[in-house]
Amino acid sequence: YDREIKQEYEKLNGQKDRNGQRYVEVNVSDNNGVVYTSVSEIEKILKDGTGVILLATYELNYTRSIIEPLLSSMESTGIDKLYYLDIASMRNEKSLDGDKVVTVKEGTSEYNKLLKLLDKKLPSYDGLNDESVKRIYMPAVIFVVGGEVNHIETIKSSEDENKVLSSKEKNEVASIYMKYLAQVSSDVCDEKC
Repeated sequence: YDREIKQEYEKLNGQKDRNGQRYVEVNVSDNNGVVYTSVSEIEKILKDGTGVILLATYELNYTRSIIEPLLSSMESTGIDKLYYLDIASMRNEKSLDGDKVVTVKEGTSEYNKLLKLLDKKLPSYDGLNDESVKRIYMPAVIFVVGGEVNHIETIKSSEDENKVLSSKEKNEVASIYMKYLAQVSSDVCDEKC
């Protein structure tokens, strides 16, 4: 499982996206602990598990910017698994027509299940003027301890999904990860140590 994410992320190094923006260069170590997962596995973790889940896609620069700080933060806190799900093709797309929310693209049933499971912790869908409509922006790093979502580290708008982070911003996000990884780590240790 480890190498797959390395190939997926690194194959875009040196390439440009469809807007002509250069992809963030990424180097993922061979033994990175990334486990490709499914919505049903995520559901189990959210019900009574402990772990770190990343909902993202390798094609967005924000995700590319945080993958290295996330993996190194995990390594330094002793967390050896990152549950990863690429949700790019699953998500719905909504827009505002006058004051009415319109569904441009229907989300998959799996995506809708994730929305329900994470509802209370997710930001509202940007630009719809309706706080009850939620969105999983990518990347979303979910820290789960004993079946409780401690925190979701995510962005608040689609515009930010392709943002390239500076070194300073990467360090800031890494320290946020460290804080929540410590909580996950202590729970994992309580179970195993």
